[in-house]
Amino acid sequence: MYKIYQVELGETLEAIALKLNTDVDTLKKINGIIGNVSLMPGSFLIVPVVDDRFITYIVKEGDTIYKISSEYNIDPNLILELNGLSGEEFIYPEQKIMIPNNNYNYYITKKGDTIMMISNNIKKSIDEIVNSNDVLYLEPGQMIIYK
Repeated sequence: MYKIYQVELGETLEAIALKLNTDVDTLKKINGIIGNVSLMPGSFLIVPVVDDRFITYIVKEGDTIYKISSEYNIDPNLILELNGLSGEEFIYPEQKIMIPNNNYNYYITKKGDTIMMISNNIKKSIDEIVNSNDVLYLEPGQMIIYK
């Protein structure tokens, strides 16, 4: 997962990498930077997001969603929804997929959902839902994460 980061005055790739718990090579690779550069304040970088709510799993030969879901004791439909896959799609070796962390709960929004309906359904306050999720659109297929 990635996000956009706005460079502040005096920041270097090294400082940003340290601040965001990543490394300079990763920042260079995902932003197409070759060699040494001076960053301009106000410019934007794509940066990786360290998120303990998910595990990045690299598919091995012979893996299936059902096999992986069994290994992690997770509903295979959640893995499919989280990765934008349908049950008919194949996964392939070296593909990266996100596996939800068992310490969190997940709700995938459906057409017509409202924040109040979701709050009642998952037994969490609206404040708890908002504070646990950076962005809420309530469009079908959005993942709501909560503890």
